[in-house]
Amino acid sequence: MENKEKRIYTHEIAKRIKAYRMTKKISQEKMAELLGITFSNYVKMENAYQNLTVKNLVNISKELDVSLDALVFGATRTEGLNFDDFIRLSGFFDTDNIQALQRAFQNILDLKSANKHTPV
Repeated sequence: MENKEKRIYTHEIAKRIKAYRMTKKISQEKMAELLGITFSNYVKMENAYQNLTVKNLVNISKELDVSLDALVFGATRTEGLNFDDFIRLSGFFDTDNIQALQRAFQNILDLKSANKHTPV
């Protein structure tokens, strides 16, 4: 993923995080506290000056009670994650986070598969 594309993608995720946080009426200070990170680091992530780690993205998703799919791809996306999404995401994260991303992606696929077989 080229730096310009990565920057645009990071900025879009950061905008969604901020929007969900504001909707929940959670301050940046409180969000940093909930995530166990410094206020400064949280502000950098939310303003797309610092890349998100998989761990922080998952924790933000939990604290804001919003799906990773919605944070990463936007609320209007309906078809869910696929392998192309994984490839795109792998370029977004630092190398150290790729294995965590692979595990998270596999967990999502496993949950989707299990839900398809669960009677409603």
